[in-house]
Amino acid sequence: MTRPLPFVALLAAGVALGAVGLGCPAEGGSPGSGEGATPTPGAGAGGDATAGAAGTSPAGGAPEGGAGAADAKRGSGGAATGGGMIGAAHAYSLSPAARYATPSIVGGRDDLVELVGAAQRRGRDQRYLVPTRAEVAEMRAIVRELVPRLRRAGAVDVDDLDERAGRLGLQLVKFRSLAGSFVIVRELEGLERGAGILVLRGGDAPRPLAVMAPHCFEDDATGRMALRFFLETDAAALLLNTVRRDAPVLNPSELGGMERPADLAFAERSFFLAATEALAAAHERAAFVQLHGWEHEECPEVGAEVAAVLSRGNAYLSEDLALDRLVDELRALVGDEAAVARFGREVRALGGTNNVPGGFINAYSDDRFYHLAFDRSLRARLEDDALFRRNLATSLRRLSDGG
Repeated sequence: MTRPLPFVALLAAGVALGAVGLGCPAEGGSPGSGEGATPTPGAGAGGDATAGAAGTSPAGGAPEGGAGAADAKRGSGGAATGGGMIGAAHAYSLSPAARYATPSIVGGRDDLVELVGAAQRRGRDQRYLVPTRAEVAEMRAIVRELVPRLRRAGAVDVDDLDERAGRLGLQLVKFRSLAGSFVIVRELEGLERGAGILVLRGGDAPRPLAVMAPHCFEDDATGRMALRFFLETDAAALLLNTVRRDAPVLNPSELGGMERPADLAFAERSFFLAATEALAAAHERAAFVQLHGWEHEECPEVGAEVAAVLSRGNAYLSEDLALDRLVDELRALVGDEAAVARFGREVRALGGTNNVPGGFINAYSDDRFYHLAFDRSLRARLEDDALFRRNLATSLRRLSDGG
């Protein structure tokens, strides 16, 4: 068996393999604004999750590993740990214990926003390292161990997970504020690999809701909206990407037929998907809300009057009371019934039917997946109108009530 190149050597080699671009398929998919899109004023470089956020109002087919995660939800599965092997696989030079240490930070809402945004800015233009199957299993295991610990009263103890996370190139950060306690799973500085960012909320009653944005850089403002919705809904988890979805791949030998390895909405193997699977196993009847953007010129089949397309990510899930209520409430907020369309009824595009995390949730769990696609004008309104955004956040909170 060929041994993967060391991580540092891969960086030096600069292997370039771009991901397939996205269009506007007749059923599903999530086209974004593309490389040439003009950022919203105040968006900052790359549309990261923090620019413009600090100081604002509270801000088909089973994917790989799906069956194992389904077994885990039934209480019969287990994930391999394999920390030492994983560290050797990419030759991370992380032997000093200090590189693994979990920082503990006390701050305010703006400090949390900046921590998340700084991690995104570091990774924005990096190459993507496809995780191995062992790494994906370890990521899933770490998240599954983190969730119940965060539910316990008192200080969160995650120090024993430091080294395991470090061998994946990740760092656990404990953050406390008046808004509660959190654990941030971010990439170690200098070892950015496109792993994404996971923020988990502590406490005994986080809402069974996960907010996701896999295209923060291309679908401008979606990362910032996701972070604000996470904070304003008391959601249990936030998941964001950290590299562009067409980032060059460092280890093409790990592709295994994947056409969009760095696109976390479509990659069949990623830390983003592993975290989704672990969260689905840890929460009963949770709602996973994934935010996307699109440009009208890229989707001419969607009428110019439509500003939002809402979907369960599955053409066959046509009856969903919670989604019906969300559509009605967003129409009332926008003040135009035609501006909010439901996939499968008013439109046949932008339904997210090929979304891999959504496909897993719909097929292998009792949780619910909601794919929300907003045009540029609605994303701008969500950024600029705090009352409008908070009203939509209230509607998103109700998704976790199960309809």
